[in-house]
Amino acid sequence: MPGSLGLVVEGTRHAGDIDGFEWYCFACGALVHRVEVALTNIVSDLPPLFAAFQADRDARTCRECGALHPGKESPPGWVRL
Repeated sequence: MPGSLGLVVEGTRHAGDIDGFEWYCFACGALVHRVEVALTNIVSDLPPLFAAFQADRDARTCRECGALHPGKESPPGWVRL
């Protein structure tokens, strides 16, 4: 997302390593969704993973407070850098 920041901390990779991706609730901070996958190509493997989360209303609904994660869009009032 334009204007967003990310942090990647990565050690030496080995065949079969599992990567985890997590989305958190903007309202209460709880974990909304997590997926684990063995990436082989970050350029081709990540877009379908993100698209699946963005298309799945259940996956985007916080189990703690019921808020809906906005998916690809910034939530209202989100800070722009």
